[in-house]
Amino acid sequence: MRGFGQSSVPPRDYRWTFEGLVDDLLKVADAAGVERFHLVGESIGGTVALACALAHPQRLLSLNTSEKSLGLQGISGVKESLAVPELAPSRLSLKRTDAG
Repeated sequence: MRGFGQSSVPPRDYRWTFEGLVDDLLKVADAAGVERFHLVGESIGGTVALACALAHPQRLLSLNTSEKSLGLQGISGVKESLAVPELAPSRLSLKRTDAG
């Protein structure tokens, strides 16, 4: 994520969007030469991982999220994804587990 690790810190007026975060994620995968990959995300990264799965299911081999926000209103295609064959339960399964 921009501003973490060795990445540059975005300007104060940078407009954060899930689409932009997914684009960044895929640019990293592309730079590494990875077409399809297993994606793991925690916290806001889990929400970004869900956004990536909705927008680009063909890029993922699997998806594992932890502590993700369920406020998905900012992610394009959440409602529309219900009709996408690639997101059918046989193709992409989401399982919620609660640590207790």
